[in-house]
Amino acid sequence: MLRGAMTGEKILVADTNDDSLRQKIETVIGERYKVASVPTEKGAIELIRRERFDLLIAETNDGLGLVEAVRRSDPAIAIVLIGNHYGIDNALERLKSGPQALLLKPFSLSELGRAIEGALERRRLLRDNKRLKALIPLFEISKTLMGEVELERLFDVILEIVWKETEADCVSLMLLDEAGQELVVKAALGPSGRVKNGKERVGEGLAGWVAKTAEPLMLTEETHIEPHLRRAMTEMGAFSVLCLPLVVKGRVIGVLRSSKTKGAPFSSSDLEFLSILCGQAAIAIENARLFSRVKTQQIRVEQLLKQATLAQEDERQRVSLEIHDGAAQWMVAASYRIQAFHRILAKYKVAQAETELHEIRNIIDQSIKELRRVIANLQPPALGELGLLEALHQNLEKFGKDTGIAYSSQIEGIPLHIPPILGIAVYRVTQEALTNVRKHAQATKVDVILRFQEDELCVVIRDNGKGFGPSHVLGNARSVGQVGLKGMKDRAETLGGTIAIESAEGMGTTITLTLPISAPLPRELSPMAKILNS
Repeated sequence: MLRGAMTGEKILVADTNDDSLRQKIETVIGERYKVASVPTEKGAIELIRRERFDLLIAETNDGLGLVEAVRRSDPAIAIVLIGNHYGIDNALERLKSGPQALLLKPFSLSELGRAIEGALERRRLLRDNKRLKALIPLFEISKTLMGEVELERLFDVILEIVWKETEADCVSLMLLDEAGQELVVKAALGPSGRVKNGKERVGEGLAGWVAKTAEPLMLTEETHIEPHLRRAMTEMGAFSVLCLPLVVKGRVIGVLRSSKTKGAPFSSSDLEFLSILCGQAAIAIENARLFSRVKTQQIRVEQLLKQATLAQEDERQRVSLEIHDGAAQWMVAASYRIQAFHRILAKYKVAQAETELHEIRNIIDQSIKELRRVIANLQPPALGELGLLEALHQNLEKFGKDTGIAYSSQIEGIPLHIPPILGIAVYRVTQEALTNVRKHAQATKVDVILRFQEDELCVVIRDNGKGFGPSHVLGNARSVGQVGLKGMKDRAETLGGTIAIESAEGMGTTITLTLPISAPLPRELSPMAKILNS
């Protein structure tokens, strides 16, 4: 019969025909433990197969058959053996290991109490030591799982761990489809090698039953189970199966199934180990899925931003053509008409009209010149026709001619072929930097350096102008040049590059653009890039 307990540990008192001995045991145990008392050896063996006990108390009078049978069923159980000199000597020879205590008759109640406590304490120490030994590899396994973000490699890692630790013949990892109706095999190890595209409906078969109930399933040939589960086990050709759910936040995402066709069946320690492993594996799989989705979204964002940049260039070309074919042509036509009118006025010698006409003509000529500059900036023909290096050279040449500012250009390293989207970025950043020099820097010299390296392109634009405070300019929405500098930064970040601006009052300005030639995904998009994407 069972009694109330303070510790929760359970003691089985077996084969005690001596009423006085049973009374002593109950006196020592008191209310601290749950106690079951069984008068026969057979009854004790049957009970211990149904329930787990922490301590067995038995006499040695009838031999050690009961103790040996119990130890086969549960090697970790603590034992207190009570007997005479002969029985104790026999026990010492046959029971060489395990948490146990031997008590020689006659004994006092205090000796009995110490024997019980000593055996239980040794069991606790062995259990804690076993758990510690199990936790160390589990900690390493956890680091391995959490450090892997590629799903295919993560599946392989999980299967290898299960294969190695449980000595299973076949291991498969199955995940629920989007509808949650079918389990799909994502990876498997076994005699037939890797299995793909295997499916099992939720509620059907062993894995389907586990997915539906969210309960682990450990089966052997002796396990009493429902007929449909037995049939599924037979179809697998296995004599021992261990099937566990992969659960994240109370939701089943898949099933880990392992089976054996030979050797020892799966044990309770295998079940305990895989239960912990599946908890970690489920979290690792969910993390890897999230990483995969984020990576896919980043790739999509990058594509959209590149498309936006190319669309922007197309729009520039359209506007350029419209200005060239529309307003610019009308301005040129007006200039020709004024020239004709000027000749007429010269014939009649109308001095004042000639002066006014001359001023109008100058204004129109300046407007035509500015329109041509805008057209060239919108869509430089050399960039598409002659390539980046020649386009930059022509732009610098025109810049020097228009402004009178001395310039130099230099190429370091071996020029590499770069994608058009990067060429556009280099040209636009250089163009914007030269525009800022022309409008604001009051410089007398500009240097442009293109530095080709193995995996990146570096562009340096340096002037000897009056300089400025970059943080002040970038932080002030109304500052001169702020929009241009911010545009450079956003353009570079969109392509996974960086912009560095070095400047100080009276010390000139250096702008350094760095772009990856094999462009990786940007770690984080700038606010402007996010706006472009939205």
